[in-house]
Amino acid sequence: MRNAYPDTVREEAELGRYVDVMHEGRFDAYIESLGGLTHEEFALFRRINESVAAISEQRYGRKRVVGAALLSSIYIFRHLRALYAPGATIFDLGPGCGYLGALLVLSGYSYLASDVSQAFYVYQNHLLNAVTGGKVIELATDARALREITELEPGAALHIPWWKYVVPEQKIRLPLDCVSPNHMLCEMSNVSLSFNLRVWTDLGITLVFDSWGSGNDVPAWLVAKRLTEAGFVFAYSDGRLNVVVPNDAATAVGALRLPNTERTPSEEFYSLRQYGESGFQRAFRPPVYRDQANVLGRKIMEHENALRAVPMIGAAEIRSFLMDLRGEPTIETDDEMFMRFVGVGAK
Repeated sequence: MRNAYPDTVREEAELGRYVDVMHEGRFDAYIESLGGLTHEEFALFRRINESVAAISEQRYGRKRVVGAALLSSIYIFRHLRALYAPGATIFDLGPGCGYLGALLVLSGYSYLASDVSQAFYVYQNHLLNAVTGGKVIELATDARALREITELEPGAALHIPWWKYVVPEQKIRLPLDCVSPNHMLCEMSNVSLSFNLRVWTDLGITLVFDSWGSGNDVPAWLVAKRLTEAGFVFAYSDGRLNVVVPNDAATAVGALRLPNTERTPSEEFYSLRQYGESGFQRAFRPPVYRDQANVLGRKIMEHENALRAVPMIGAAEIRSFLMDLRGEPTIETDDEMFMRFVGVGAK
């Protein structure tokens, strides 16, 4: 992985460290940004945590709970629900801990996932099998190729190892409603992004994702440029949530097309530094674009407005539930405790 996060385990017990990771110190901030959890979301939060507690105690040697990583997934889950009704099929690319998948299958969606990380992939398998009652097609052990899967029932999951996803002339015959590549587009290698753009273009699929990922290696404006060159436009973008659709789709009406022609250089360049200095950075920077003229943007805005009138469960009740389930007076993860000890990150 580009950011060198440990992604390999030798023993099953080591998977305990992947229960709630990469969101250290953000529990309260995530609840604040969500405005709390609806009663339905809290019921899902409880159910997933009960499964996680059972898995970790039985298989990893110690009962654990999940806070921030699951809260982060609830954000994109809310917006996927605003756009797609239960029964839709969502492809989660790079699922991390896998909690978006757990939320979706428990809510009646068909779910696909693929990941290159060994540790996260195995943990996803354990989690998905626990919450679906075993309704998981695991292509790491199933002899079939991805192209041979043509149907998936609501509430079931299809788990795809990278070696069955990244193949020449990949043809996905399972009908998909959208792809959700969260927190990762800026972390893809050039080859990986090129492959996925080819797959997405062939599918004519909508992308719905939370954030671009770390831009230390590849800036968001360059990924937006690649999306534009592949024929995609922005139906919605607010600085965090992005909805990108093919420019010839019905949902492209009222979408924003890049680049901003008033800021686009007339000359092509061949390095990130030259691109940035020449103005491509400004011309293709992911925009803030919220327009009722686009049907998908309108659905998101209507959903956000409706949520403001819904009673929410706050941080105190959520934290209390987690402490009771864990049986300890804290919900800090091992990584958070370490970060607090050395004086960085979580406080």
